[in-house]
Amino acid sequence: MTNEEFQKLVIGQVPDQAFQPLSIYDPDEDTIEFLTSNESYRAERIDSLVTVYYGRESKEIIGSLIRGVSKFLKSLGKGSANVRLEIRDDKIKLVHLFKAALAHRSKSKKVTPTAVFVYEKLGQVAQENDLEANVAGLVMSS
Repeated sequence: MTNEEFQKLVIGQVPDQAFQPLSIYDPDEDTIEFLTSNESYRAERIDSLVTVYYGRESKEIIGSLIRGVSKFLKSLGKGSANVRLEIRDDKIKLVHLFKAALAHRSKSKKVTPTAVFVYEKLGQVAQENDLEANVAGLVMSS
């Protein structure tokens, strides 16, 4: 059997399935990452919290990486924004996380017009795909 024949045999065993949007909380890195497409992407950091992923072909937002999730959630109850989020059954809706981040950053004047647009678009993408992250390993102690 040639390498080419073996490759066809192996690939033939893998069922064709459409990409399913996903979101993952990594407790070791304290990050939430989501992807709505399997196309290749470029990453652009918009602030200390969020890196956004743009599809190379579509040029659309197809995901993001949120850093310092537990620190950010702890900070929501402090300051002028006074935003709170619910975690139900160890899951958090990403649309709410992006809305809270935008509100929190806007109140503290730590947001540019570009970041406002990106946060709103991230919230829209998260809502359209009903994305939530299982944050069972999230540590919220002070």
